[in-house]
Amino acid sequence: MNHTQFTKLIETIVKDEWVEKMAAIDILATKFPTSRTVAALCSLLESTDASIRNAAALGLRDIGDYSAFSSLVKAINKPENFNHDGTLVYALEGLDCSNDFLAIFKIAIHGSFEARFGAIDILSEQEFSITPLEFVLAKKLFNKDKFILIEPEQNYLEEYLQEMEQWLCS
Repeated sequence: MNHTQFTKLIETIVKDEWVEKMAAIDILATKFPTSRTVAALCSLLESTDASIRNAAALGLRDIGDYSAFSSLVKAINKPENFNHDGTLVYALEGLDCSNDFLAIFKIAIHGSFEARFGAIDILSEQEFSITPLEFVLAKKLFNKDKFILIEPEQNYLEEYLQEMEQWLCS
């Protein structure tokens, strides 16, 4: 793909309607899943337009390149994206987050409603490499902020931490 074609696809994501955005994402993610594409989509996560961020996040999920992890988490944690971050967390599900337990756990506690459930899905579906320090930090965070969670979230995370503690002590 030459520079002009690539630029046109990125412009489509920025300027066009949702169907056209997703067609451009599909081409980039399936035919050109390169580091250049990942970098361009990560830069679109900075947009103030949720449809642009969401399209970029879906493309990053399809590509599944871990190098997008920090850009996705940064976008999720921006206060102005609160309540517009569910698709960003959904994109994380397409990445191997096994070494990022604490980042996912923090989203499960402090994210918007949709983001919390997405993070809980990641916690339940992926196996994590967790250090004793990460466990202690997660437990402190949970005990400090569990009151902001609804009961099913509280129950799941409490059981998750109990199982983790048993695993770490065995």
